[in-house]
Amino acid sequence: MKYFIDTEFVLDAGLGVTFVHPISIALVCEDGRELYLHERPNLQESYLYHGSGDFVREQVLPVLDALPGEYLYDHEWMERILIFMNGTTPEFWGDYAAFDYAILAHANGGFDNWPEDWPMHINDLQQLGVAVGASDVPHNALSDARAVRDAYMAFERAMNADE
Repeated sequence: MKYFIDTEFVLDAGLGVTFVHPISIALVCEDGRELYLHERPNLQESYLYHGSGDFVREQVLPVLDALPGEYLYDHEWMERILIFMNGTTPEFWGDYAAFDYAILAHANGGFDNWPEDWPMHINDLQQLGVAVGASDVPHNALSDARAVRDAYMAFERAMNADE
């Protein structure tokens, strides 16, 4: 089962250690189901707001609640993701997806807890040379995951048209 992923996160390189903290994770399944998990709505009052850079404060946080999603603390995200996947073996697709996969691993408590039937890699549309168009709400994980799905589906239709 294909799952199209996008995440938004804070990348903080303070004290000589790089810290990555998820703000939102979205999965759009090829069967049409969607999951959008995000940090608490009062994010502007939190460390994440004050510890984040201008890009996150100006581009990501203003659209965090632009689409309906589930507000969870990040330690609850993996449980909700596993329920959403309902035992399917995922094939993950993203756009510039290395950090998306790292965020997914973080939500799972690291690769030591990685589900046995999950791949240890993510497929990236950039590796196929597939351009992903702008999403309806740029830098909103759910809108961006939809754009990844749409780009993949257009690529797949074009490939099948050649047969």
